Amino acid sequence: MVSDSKHKMILAGWDYGERARDALALAGVLARRLGLGIRVAHVYETYPAYPPYTDLTESARALPGTVASHLLHGCPRAVAIAPAGYVQKHHSAIATIAAAYDASPEARAAVDEATRLARLAGAKLRIVSVVPPVAYGAGATMVPPADIASLAVDARRRELDDVMANRPADVECEDVLRQGSPPDELCDEAEDADLLVMGSRGYGPLRSVLLGSVSSGVVRSAPCPVLVFPRSAITKRDERRAGAAVAMS
Repeated sequence: MVSDSKHKMILAGWDYGERARDALALAGVLARRLGLGIRVAHVYETYPAYPPYTDLTESARALPGTVASHLLHGCPRAVAIAPAGYVQKHHSAIATIAAAYDASPEARAAVDEATRLARLAGAKLRIVSVVPPVAYGAGATMVPPADIASLAVDARRRELDDVMANRPADVECEDVLRQGSPPDELCDEAEDADLLVMGSRGYGPLRSVLLGSVSSGVVRSAPCPVLVFPRSAITKRDERRAGAAVAMS
């Protein structure tokens, strides 16, 4: 969780597994670069028949593990997931932040948060937008598939240009527009990034993080840490804009 307030902290989960060390390493990097504190939390159950940390250690090897999955589907705050083996890479800086953009209000809010983080960390911002393959069914349209794809790319290019035009001058920023599978293309662009920021498309309880198919695929395969912002990051203005777009459609 990241906030402007000096009283806010990063909450790092600890469960005595190898992945817990990855989480603490990521929390340390974010805290140093963003000027935040760290609070380490450990929640355990009582186990009457066997050592208490056996299951916790084993479950922590998945990406994301059971606890992380629950957080990603119910936390009202931003959730960061470190890739397996992160602690062994000795990361000490955040030089490049990638932000996923798909023209949704959630994505625009995530790009705004990524911009703020890039300014705090003195990092370069890379806004990545992926146009997925166009679904084409027989009899659905008389427009050739290639033309539909071209129109989709042109539309996304205009949206991306608008996003870039609203970036502050003191943040070095570039944009990337790709075509293909969004999870695959986003993970490919994140190969040399130190952090990938995404917005959640879900409408879960308490305006919480709720992953869709794209964000789930990215979280499980990304080569760098992924920071997922919940719907609560969206301003009232963005919500009204989204509602108007739905009404018009």
